[in-house]
Amino acid sequence: MLHMPNGRKRALLRLVLHLWYDKARIWVNLFVRRGDHSMWTVIYIAPNAKSAERIQDRLTSEGFLVKMRASNLAKQQYEILVPETELDEVQEVLKDILHSSHR
Repeated sequence: MLHMPNGRKRALLRLVLHLWYDKARIWVNLFVRRGDHSMWTVIYIAPNAKSAERIQDRLTSEGFLVKMRASNLAKQQYEILVPETELDEVQEVLKDILHSSHR
């Protein structure tokens, strides 16, 4: 049994699950020929790079895999993407992040 704070246990578990998820994704890509983008979903569109980086940093510090890319719709906007499998959990954390930034 590992003796560490719950937050670290959760982060370690997420890391192990992400490693497993990455191997499963590679297998799916090899045999089903789905692109990498099909496993990720946009969870938020930030109005600028600074906001996008702040959200990405906060979600990453919570142990989530996060991608950021420039939006195709507007030059100044950035999309925040997360694995589809974590969508529900990330949405809850994102609500807290956005709520705390408006205080």
